[in-house]
Amino acid sequence: MARAASDGWQSGAILEAVTASAARVIKGEARYERDGVCFDEVHHHWALLASLQRVLLAAGKLGVMDFGGGMGTTYNYVRPLLPGDWRWSIVEQPAFAEAGRAAWAGRDGPQFFDDITACLATTTPNLVLLSGVLQCLEHPWTIVDELAAAGIEWVIVDRTPVVDDGPTRAFVQVVPPSIYPARLPTWVFNERELLDAFRVYETVYEFTSPFDPESPPHKGFLLRRM
Repeated sequence: MARAASDGWQSGAILEAVTASAARVIKGEARYERDGVCFDEVHHHWALLASLQRVLLAAGKLGVMDFGGGMGTTYNYVRPLLPGDWRWSIVEQPAFAEAGRAAWAGRDGPQFFDDITACLATTTPNLVLLSGVLQCLEHPWTIVDELAAAGIEWVIVDRTPVVDDGPTRAFVQVVPPSIYPARLPTWVFNERELLDAFRVYETVYEFTSPFDPESPPHKGFLLRRM
């Protein structure tokens, strides 16, 4: 019912807003963007940065599959802060991936792919980043199963709404018109059910998102394959 009452994440308004804000950061006209909005100051996410560094130190390398990574929001954030040898790939909806390739054409930046299979055919990631994306998917458990089957050692689940009690449920998220006019389907997960979906992984630690609403709490988890 939430999907029927919403516009869907394929909305042209979302693509337009995300493309415009990302282009400003890529060109150096804005310092930071997130969810289609530009900011004058960088909003730091230290727990995410520390998790990336931990994987890099543990493995001696870092290859990220940023699933649902937009035009490179997290890539742009970590680029000046994360030392060492690392590579970044973004898996997005085809229209977003095409826009990302165009925005980064001729620049040193992330690679863009339309799906997980295409990404794995070209790159060898050792970490999957799921930042603010699982709740946006029509079939999140299918994507989790596909990623788990890929055998990637590390997963970071970030900016994901969870509850301790009650079932996983779908809602409609109303986006303020100042960002872009949209009514979007979104999941709020039962935390135990979410972690059980990653059954081949163990939880190294959890953290709280610094950006998102406190109710429901938006959490992050660093997971490592058992």
